[in-house]
Amino acid sequence: MATGTHFFTSSEGERDNITANFGNFSYEGPAFNAATATTSDPITVYRFFNKRTGTHFFTSSEGERDNVIANSSDTYSFEGEAYKALSSDTTNPNAKSLYRFFNKVTGSHFYTSSDVERDSIIKNSSASYNFEGVAYKVLDSTIAPAGAPVAQAAAMPPQGEAALQAGVVDAAPADLTAAIGGLQAADPQPVAFGPGAFTGEATGGFAGLFPQQRSDWAAMFAA
Repeated sequence: MATGTHFFTSSEGERDNITANFGNFSYEGPAFNAATATTSDPITVYRFFNKRTGTHFFTSSEGERDNVIANSSDTYSFEGEAYKALSSDTTNPNAKSLYRFFNKVTGSHFYTSSDVERDSIIKNSSASYNFEGVAYKVLDSTIAPAGAPVAQAAAMPPQGEAALQAGVVDAAPADLTAAIGGLQAADPQPVAFGPGAFTGEATGGFAGLFPQQRSDWAAMFAA
């Protein structure tokens, strides 16, 4: 099933598991570097698994994290810390923005650090996506910090209306839209990740499977 989102992981074990067992993901290589213990003022990125859409939701906002846990536990499973990032107002010269969109049709989020991809979605897909601005900042993967391996990445093909009409993916429920959509604007420090895998796939789903993550990189997949 395609979700039209990116999936990021800082776990080498999870990256390898997805590559080996989930054919709906396309591995895209380095995405960005996460912050490390030596990075000034790192922030924590939290990860949720969306049980309705098979995607992942990431945020660096403690307020948003707590709101989702309190009000949307029927939809989201909290998976803990994903990795470290940088606040949107960081002055780190190697930082770049990670942008966040809310899909009004599926209730999922889409994240990208590409200005070109951001502009394309704003121009061509505004009917489906609300642009929520800069989620937070990450470190450029082409400028590897000392001792930090480069992030890995991948992506998923866009999700079509046919999948929604067939009931493969649920449309966003009103309570979910209210709980998450739009909160990004109120909090300047949310973080991002993308799509996930699904329970019941060939080798047993990895929903909720989040092996020990690395603290200095993040891999990206597309689904």
